[in-house]
Amino acid sequence: MSVPAKSWSFSRWDLHHTCPLRFKLKYLDKLPEPTPEAFLRGRKVHTAIANYLQAAPGCEAPNEAEAAAGKAWPLLQQVRQFDNRVVEQQWGYTVKWEPTAWFGATTWFRSVLDVGIIYDDNTAEVVDWKTGKPRGTYGSEMELFAISLMQRAKHVTSVSTRLAFTDTKHEEFDEFTREALPSLIAKWNRQVAPMFEDTTYLPRPNEGCKWCNFSKSKGGQCRYG
Repeated sequence: MSVPAKSWSFSRWDLHHTCPLRFKLKYLDKLPEPTPEAFLRGRKVHTAIANYLQAAPGCEAPNEAEAAAGKAWPLLQQVRQFDNRVVEQQWGYTVKWEPTAWFGATTWFRSVLDVGIIYDDNTAEVVDWKTGKPRGTYGSEMELFAISLMQRAKHVTSVSTRLAFTDTKHEEFDEFTREALPSLIAKWNRQVAPMFEDTTYLPRPNEGCKWCNFSKSKGGQCRYG
């Protein structure tokens, strides 16, 4: 029997929203899957960018960072100029959205921030690096970036979010005010509730079935695909 979900992240919620069975097999039953090449490349890109941003002046490796950042290199250079930035933050939150440890008895939600910048006027910006081509919409992910930063920095009045794609010049933006924070939190409490209340984890056939490692065609546990 699977252990019920006790914590979540955007990726976990997104997978449950897409297919509850795949969520169960991956995160609750912890069945092994091959690591996608795109994931490995993305991790390599994020590591190179983070090393560049965290290196002391004169100690960074710009050639490696430029190759990793690709089309987003001009933006990365701009971000490097800000001293008040945080990089690759792993933030945990309780069920009341209060900051806590990444792993802990009260950790309920986890959020990873690629880059956060807090400006002198108490506004902030979150930059998230993306590899590959834009797919679908990213509004939900950006909402969670804004919530997590405002819950950590209670003096921040608004958060601008920017998704920067390293393989293209594509960028996506949004902005969230502290006044909107209560409604955003209430929205996400509603949206994530079905994941914690789920007891059946029924499969939900979709276009991604043909790539799913648990699909029927790949000898997996699902009757679809």
